[in-house]
Amino acid sequence: MHRVTTTTATARAARAYLARGWSPTPVEARSKSPLLTAWPSRRLGERDLGLFEGRNLGVLLGSPSAGLIDVDCDWPEAAELAPELLPPTGLVHGRAGSRQSHWWYCSPQARSRVFRVEAVAARRPTVVELRGSGLMTVVPPSVHPHEERLVWERWGEPARVPAQVLQSAVGRLALAAVLRSLGWPRGDAAAVVRQPAAEALRAIPSALHGLASVEAWLGVEDRSRPRTGAGARSGGQLVPGRASLFTEAILLRLGGVLGAAGLLGLPLREGRQSCPFHGGTSRRSLQVTRHAWRCWSGCGQGNAIHLVARALGVDYREARAWLAGQLDLRSPHHPSLPRR
Repeated sequence: MHRVTTTTATARAARAYLARGWSPTPVEARSKSPLLTAWPSRRLGERDLGLFEGRNLGVLLGSPSAGLIDVDCDWPEAAELAPELLPPTGLVHGRAGSRQSHWWYCSPQARSRVFRVEAVAARRPTVVELRGSGLMTVVPPSVHPHEERLVWERWGEPARVPAQVLQSAVGRLALAAVLRSLGWPRGDAAAVVRQPAAEALRAIPSALHGLASVEAWLGVEDRSRPRTGAGARSGGQLVPGRASLFTEAILLRLGGVLGAAGLLGLPLREGRQSCPFHGGTSRRSLQVTRHAWRCWSGCGQGNAIHLVARALGVDYREARAWLAGQLDLRSPHHPSLPRR
């Protein structure tokens, strides 16, 4: 076998990940932006290790890496509660400012899901992500955009967990993190979500139902109702929850992220491109699909309303009100519109 000489830590790590049966991909230095075009379908090997020299390093998730799944705890409350509520695993990584924030599993049937709340104060809307096929995660020894080095806090084997068990655990972790953020003691938040779903629902304050998708996260969502708006599959991820009729009407009339970009005067297109928010030099840091967008450098992500909120520097409800005015949808009880 042709063996490429490696001189940097990321290139040596890429070789170690290949030996584990994972699919590494090079990422721009101090960034989350993949270096290669068509990176989800590229499979690199020993001869490609030079691509990792002096760069960050990502790992493709799901089927390209033998079912490897990353549970990404975006909120610190989620990382705090993860040891109590997630299945034990031998593979965990983090960084100085976000310890034990990524929990790794082998779960070939697990599907990507984003557990997101309505925008509140300065909080990021995403609480926890279950990340699988079609996505990649930046891994140690890469350097985070905040200049912190990623490190393996447990460097063992990822636990093999059935998809349904893992998804249920992540949903309950997200719910406990929201309760914790509202001032619940750590033990109480964990105890409530460990109960059977019906009992947990009775113990959770009704006000929380307007903030988070409580039923969906507990796995007792009403499946007789069509999934639209925030609950629709978008950008390869499933965002649990049901949008209000008002929100749904706005999103349907906009027709997607590009509709909102047109109202804002932002020259966006579908696919990878430069981000208009952080002013970086990368031409691939922003990813846009029809109904979702994401800046891989950390500017934000979400649907068309989240894009408007980021562009105008306002919260989600203010952005929704601004869009309602632009689209002449004045009533919060406006019925949903026909799909385009």
